[in-house]
Amino acid sequence: MPIYAYTGVDSKGKAIEGAIGAEDPRNARLKLKASGLFITSPLRKEEEKEKTPSIKWWEKGFHKKPPLRTISLMTYQLKVLLVAGLPLSEALDSLITQEENYILKEAITHVKDTISQGSSLADALRKHPDVFNAFYINIIATGEASGNMEEVLDQLSAHLERQEKLRSKVTQALAYPIMMTVIGVGILFFLMTSIVPKVLVVFEDIHASLPIPTKILVWSSSLLASWWHLIFLALLGFVYSIKRLLKSETGRGFWEKFIIKVPLVGRLSLNLVLHRFTRTMGTLLKSGLSLLQALEISKETVHHKEMEASLIKAEEGINSGRPLSDIFKENNFFPPGIAQMVAVGEKTGDLDKAFFMVSEVYERSIETALGSLLTLIEPALIVIMGGIVGFIVLSILLPIFEMSQIAH
Repeated sequence: MPIYAYTGVDSKGKAIEGAIGAEDPRNARLKLKASGLFITSPLRKEEEKEKTPSIKWWEKGFHKKPPLRTISLMTYQLKVLLVAGLPLSEALDSLITQEENYILKEAITHVKDTISQGSSLADALRKHPDVFNAFYINIIATGEASGNMEEVLDQLSAHLERQEKLRSKVTQALAYPIMMTVIGVGILFFLMTSIVPKVLVVFEDIHASLPIPTKILVWSSSLLASWWHLIFLALLGFVYSIKRLLKSETGRGFWEKFIIKVPLVGRLSLNLVLHRFTRTMGTLLKSGLSLLQALEISKETVHHKEMEASLIKAEEGINSGRPLSDIFKENNFFPPGIAQMVAVGEKTGDLDKAFFMVSEVYERSIETALGSLLTLIEPALIVIMGGIVGFIVLSILLPIFEMSQIAH
């Protein structure tokens, strides 16, 4: 759509300049007249330019992709401002002044500028796929088409908040084991590089034949003390390589097949995927999207290869006139409970409620699985760390026992 720059005065006689998107100059003048502006100079056609957020490198380093809770809060604030009667442009201005996350702040600024050029909110959001995913954008598009933007924003905010709460529960549950692992590794590193070498010097001075455990300890301690920086860099390289591999299609598929077979963890991982899918489907259907549209968007947001393939088959089945519940029954990826609830939803006409009910079941299942996982991880960490420390102590004491026996 062409962009026309204008100069004029408003109803109060205040000089004003700006730009507006319109099919031609006549429509541009009509739009400006409808908004209460009087044009004082000819319209000037400008080239429509794609603006990109001007983010400083140091700001980007500290403010990466906005977390779900930030986007959820922003969405709720936008709903409140619209309910209060503010126009969309003024509501976005208010969000810009309040937002602290630089990435989101710049994205909203660009969205506001794009809207001022005649674009819809959904189209403006599409220019920021790293901040707003397909699910978010399509929900907004539905709200614009139906005229129920406030209600749709409320649903969207509630969905994001629910997702963030579940993610926080998983993060909090894993925080303690991770912290214990980091502290334990730090203590072992200190022992192996500072304490153990000083103790082992005594055995090296007497040139005694050392037991095998002690020889292993001497070798490990010397290696770590001399080459710890190279070992650290190698570990960083390994972690980076694994991260890159998991982002590839092949690596992601391999990881999904592997993790699903791990006891407890596999079930938890599958439940997280199913919860995200069912919650997303419920929200999309409730917002007014068709079943095919909801499946298409869910396919883009689940981030799971096997489920994506299953949803493609589901789309093909629905296009051929089959019920979704029958398709799910034939697909081994979906548990029988989902197919049964979908069948009930199809009969009652409340398919969105059926998906919401299934998502609540999986949410409770995830909480139970997290508790079970923690009861196993914590004792396992204690046993592993205790075993390593015990090996170090034993390796030091064995030569002492042997020398005392020789002395007697």
